[in-house]
Amino acid sequence: MSSRIALRRKALGLTLGELARLCGISPGAIGDLEHGRQLTTTKLHHLARALQVNLEWLESGEGSMEIDAPASRAYYHGPQLSQDALLVAAQWDRLVEPARSQTRAMIDSFVTVQQRESRKQREVTHPPRTKVRLG
Repeated sequence: MSSRIALRRKALGLTLGELARLCGISPGAIGDLEHGRQLTTTKLHHLARALQVNLEWLESGEGSMEIDAPASRAYYHGPQLSQDALLVAAQWDRLVEPARSQTRAMIDSFVTVQQRESRKQREVTHPPRTKVRLG
């Protein structure tokens, strides 16, 4: 398992710290897993999700590396997400209600404010044209 974790992390271009934030495991514990000093973790399913691989493959090397579930495939093989977006998604999975509803409301509020500010900025840089009557 140690070599599969290291190879996949490097293939995704993740640092130990980034992978740690994605799956809720300390960077030291991930390093221990990669070097065989630690043989397993209770958060193996979080690690598999963060590495975007099948849990069985990660644990035993058997089966397909690809995630089998159609919903998971759509989630992981859709548009490329930034590392920040992946970190937010991993943290989202750890939230329960009412924190999820509160977070959605906060995000909606931030987006509304950002859209309003963007409209104001466009109005300043491109003021509406006024008609001039000649004559």
